[in-house]
Amino acid sequence: MKKISIIAVAVALLVLASTALADPIKEEAKDSKKLDKVLLKNGYPEEVISWLPLGAKEDLVANDAKYAYHVSRKANLTDEGGKASPKGSSDSGDISTMSLTNFTESMVWSTTTAPADAVKYFVTYRWDWNYLPGWTLTDQVAMAWGGGWAIDTTEPNYFLWQYNPYTVHCPSTGGCTTYMESFSGTNSSSDTPNAGASFPVALKNSITVAGRSWGVTGHSGWARVRVVRGKQSTTTYDNFKGQYFHSQYGCNVALGFSYPASINVVSCGLSSESSPGVLKTIVTQP
Repeated sequence: MKKISIIAVAVALLVLASTALADPIKEEAKDSKKLDKVLLKNGYPEEVISWLPLGAKEDLVANDAKYAYHVSRKANLTDEGGKASPKGSSDSGDISTMSLTNFTESMVWSTTTAPADAVKYFVTYRWDWNYLPGWTLTDQVAMAWGGGWAIDTTEPNYFLWQYNPYTVHCPSTGGCTTYMESFSGTNSSSDTPNAGASFPVALKNSITVAGRSWGVTGHSGWARVRVVRGKQSTTTYDNFKGQYFHSQYGCNVALGFSYPASINVVSCGLSSESSPGVLKTIVTQP
């Protein structure tokens, strides 16, 4: 009996040790795969599922959201006051000498439960920037719209955002590991109920993981706003836009919004740079 007890304790300790040493990236991948199955069932294309961050997936699944539309774009965002110059289709961009490559931005629209006389969308903007930071001020992510859509404040968390600075460490012994920190909130930097909202991105140049500091080599994040409008008697075609604004030269950019789907820089315009942005016309049936 003593031998059996010793074996049982040893097995229990082994299980506890395995749990403690579990790779958080692998655990996150398992969670993501579970959510992927639900999103597929709810109509989301595999392309969209592949770039949606875990937090955004959790948000959509928790709200039983159904896929409606999406748009995606790759371009360049400079850090020298130059302008990104996308060419070709809406998902390609050029590379210039002064550009920082691999800026990707996407938007997805999802329908959610709404009263019989209304339509609700979750509008999610996602971005990823391979950027070794020179300026680490507070950037802004913005979304704007027209067509009479308004921020739906009838339930909590009508705004939601997350920022994930990361680094990829590849030691000489082989194998690469991604280290990431996460910052999130339910606030906006500024908003105009019938026109748009912006969300803060306080850029980091280092992160602390497992007691060690790592230099940041990339940034990613997403923001989501819930909008609502009464049902219309005819089919409507409304513009929505998402865009990223980078603050430079010691000046934090501030934004405002105007109809239809216009994002306006109200301060630090000469000290900021923006992504090309993603724009889509949403068709809503009566």
